[in-house]
Amino acid sequence: MKENIYIRHPFYVESDIPVFSKVDNYVRNYESISEDHLNSVRVYGVNPFMQQGQIDESENETRLMVRKHVDIGATILDAGVGLGGLFSDLEEYDRYGVDISLHYLEEANSKGIKVAMAKLEELPYRDGYFDAVVSCDVLEHVLKLDSAVEQLIRVLKTNGKLIIRVPNEENLESYLTDLQPYTHMHVRDFSLSSLQLYMEKCHDLECIDHKLIGYQFNSFSQIKYKLPKMKSRLRPHFESFFEKNSDRFNSYEKSIISNLVQSTYEELGDILIKIRDEMPDFLKVIAPEIITPLELLMVFQRQ
Repeated sequence: MKENIYIRHPFYVESDIPVFSKVDNYVRNYESISEDHLNSVRVYGVNPFMQQGQIDESENETRLMVRKHVDIGATILDAGVGLGGLFSDLEEYDRYGVDISLHYLEEANSKGIKVAMAKLEELPYRDGYFDAVVSCDVLEHVLKLDSAVEQLIRVLKTNGKLIIRVPNEENLESYLTDLQPYTHMHVRDFSLSSLQLYMEKCHDLECIDHKLIGYQFNSFSQIKYKLPKMKSRLRPHFESFFEKNSDRFNSYEKSIISNLVQSTYEELGDILIKIRDEMPDFLKVIAPEIITPLELLMVFQRQ
């Protein structure tokens, strides 16, 4: 264990990994997620939670952001390191990783990343140790957001960079169903404005860069246009209304409203799936106007 890195002793060391957080129901839940993830990768070669194209784009864009804002040789922490994929191609930095899954940490450790087991709310590192902290696809999971972010900032040097990647304007309805196999998954969503307000107004950080990434079309909930759903009663209501009030609208007004109610959420989604699968170059052109990008990448500076 490197001297003066930690502010307290670990509870124990397992597989050369110091453990600083106790195993509770939240940790056990996450270990279940990581075990299912690793089994899927080993057996089928795929991530069961994200498409590989989305993973590759997100990781590549995050590495570009790190290299843009963090000097070579800097000491950086991946808070929620997972399998260590993000840092595997950032060997020009002094790399540390923390996570609550020992399954993940063993993989990250094998990539030369110096790892520890701890919740974000209980980071064991000393104050101001890191030049940069990166946390990707993590803040949507933590139960105590304020405590987690306070710890991420605490271990940053003055003028250090906090690089955050989270799902962008995610629809959380699926996490409310009984079909969800895990007790805890995503517990909040973020947008560009909400994350910036939170970090700047609540934690006194300065936003210095951002990028929206992941314009793959994976879910109908990404459609920006608010159309009625197939089961909506809007269409028959309008049809009845027009029959009784046809003389109160001109032809142009009728065409606008008719176009609105004659198209549905599902129908537009089916067309976008066809464009995605058969005309991907055209989807790239229209995607920024039609769909909400999947992830938000932001860089903040500690004052």
